[in-house]
Amino acid sequence: MHTEWIEGLRQAARTGVPWGTDPASLACDLDEAYALQAEHLRQVLVEGDDAVVGAKLSVTSAPALERLGLRAPLIGPILKSRHHMSGATLPRRGFMVCVVEAEVGLRLGRDIEGMLSREELLDAIDAVFPAIEIADSRYARWAEAPAPAIVADLAYAGSWVRGANCAAWRELDLRDLSVRLSRDGVLAREGHSSAVLGDPVLALGQAVAEAASHGRVLRAGTLVSTGTCTVPWPLEGGGHLSADFGPLGRVELTLS
Repeated sequence: MHTEWIEGLRQAARTGVPWGTDPASLACDLDEAYALQAEHLRQVLVEGDDAVVGAKLSVTSAPALERLGLRAPLIGPILKSRHHMSGATLPRRGFMVCVVEAEVGLRLGRDIEGMLSREELLDAIDAVFPAIEIADSRYARWAEAPAPAIVADLAYAGSWVRGANCAAWRELDLRDLSVRLSRDGVLAREGHSSAVLGDPVLALGQAVAEAASHGRVLRAGTLVSTGTCTVPWPLEGGGHLSADFGPLGRVELTLS
């Protein structure tokens, strides 16, 4: 295992100084990268007395998958300490990169693994809600990272803010939701749930199958952030952020 790689990422997290290594220099395949992620995550949990409450999907657009040579989205953790409810105030200095994304969030009602139909996936979901992910990276050259380096860096896990459960989500077409992402009341990004591989549920299914190929199962109660509906927004400074998904609901936070 590339233990020096994990140490470089952990040192960056401890100091707040991005690691200057070339992320393309990590010579391993995805199986090895997920083993690195597991060890990286183990150290994070032990040092922070933390826990994993969910899974975030990364690389959820067809062009991004093609660019990285992937067949399915990557998966990283949502940490209990970095999971917040709408209205939270977070320190901007707690992020090195701070990439803001509006996402459809969900919670699983049962364990899922392997290849599942869309109907089976929908049956396994017991809550859907709007979310904002603040993706982050420990690399200075994060935008150049290949897939194994992204996986090792927890798939760019940062913080995650979720809105209230939508009571009528089963009446909505999750493939056809518009979203407006704003800062301090000024529109910054407009997006659509179809940006997530055409369907956030399809993205979930691909990630579940990919996870199973690496020996992982998504368990009942897991929260899932399905991928960005808006163009990723590297944010300078702070402000009040909101993502309005119309009938799905609204989520907001403040970066101070």
